Amino acid sequence: MRAAALLVLLCAMQCASASGPKNSSECGGVGVYRLDVSIPLEPTGAQLVAIFYSFSVWTWVLSWMLGAACTRRPLLISGSCWILVSIGLNELVFKQLLGSARPAGSCLTTNGMPSSHALISMGMCVWLVLEVLFHQCVEPAERAGCIVALLLALPPVLPSRVALHDHSVAQVAVGGLLGIVLGVVHFALMHTNQLPAPCTGGEEFGSLRVAAEVKRRQRKARKTEASSQTFESVRGMREASPAPDARGHPREL
Repeated sequence: MRAAALLVLLCAMQCASASGPKNSSECGGVGVYRLDVSIPLEPTGAQLVAIFYSFSVWTWVLSWMLGAACTRRPLLISGSCWILVSIGLNELVFKQLLGSARPAGSCLTTNGMPSSHALISMGMCVWLVLEVLFHQCVEPAERAGCIVALLLALPPVLPSRVALHDHSVAQVAVGGLLGIVLGVVHFALMHTNQLPAPCTGGEEFGSLRVAAEVKRRQRKARKTEASSQTFESVRGMREASPAPDARGHPREL
């Protein structure tokens, strides 16, 4: 599982870094290309912020993949699968149907419609916000903090792609809308039968967390039953042993 996730991630990053111009001469002498992001040779302050948010999507992807490979938590595995499926749909289906050239000034030569950065960032934002909103184990203050953090971390990716001329407004808008749809669908599929359950001490969200809680309770019940049987056995042995005599010495059977 870990090796497969790492292999898929490394292959995706290698393909992204290999598909397109990488030096300033191929980019009109105004920038370089790294991991699907155009980097101006002399970026302004706003462009530095845009570069940070553009690369942050890869940080999210890497974090979810490594987290799923190392911890095997259902929430991380589900998120990693959603990322791979969404990227595959966008690159192999949506861009083939809606493909259009990127704006002038971009170092990228691939289709720009719709934006994968926008799709992933908005999809994850919507999905995680829904999880937090319906998760009854989160206090109101923590819920508000989580939502604010998600809104500050993910939606700004959309204008960052426009600021670097890697996408037009229409391309990020379509990518964002597709991401919202896929995020809602992912949340609905995870909670087909019920919304996230009340707080019961589990670590996962929704129906996945319910399944984990059921297994935890079953293990606890087996341990309790085993302890009870051991106690009864010891108690039976004590009751079967003869009482001591008047001097406190054990009597012979």
